[in-house]
Amino acid sequence: ILTGEGFQGHDVRMWDAESGAERLIGHLTDQVFQAGAGLDAFVASDKTGELRVWSAKDGQQLAAHKLPAAPQVLVVSPAGRRFFVGYSENTKGGGKLCEIPAVNSSFDPGQVCRDVPLPEPPVGARFSEAGRMLAIATCVLRGCQP
Repeated sequence: ILTGEGFQGHDVRMWDAESGAERLIGHLTDQVFQAGAGLDAFVASDKTGELRVWSAKDGQQLAAHKLPAAPQVLVVSPAGRRFFVGYSENTKGGGKLCEIPAVNSSFDPGQVCRDVPLPEPPVGARFSEAGRMLAIATCVLRGCQP
């Protein structure tokens, strides 16, 4: 599964990497800024901080949430069970480590997400293969770009 439209538009699309089949999943308010896919979920956010989670199996929206700032980093664990989204607030960084909600369940970020305070803005993140560990890179230099 690949992510789509990138900086080109507001649509979020999925592609099957083997067959090339494509389907429209949903839309965001602003241009798609960060996106990630796992086995079960597809997560995307835009520059306004709007974050949405869709089922990778049927495209059903599972959750929507407004972040406190535009995302710098968004990664989904390999199994698609959780995701991390990192953002910059002034000179510090922050993030949320969230469990992927089940279909037809309510998404309360206070219950399924943990705040991850960071000393500087995040510039990269990656889950381990098993999805149990998360490495986050931050930037301490002035002018760093993700």
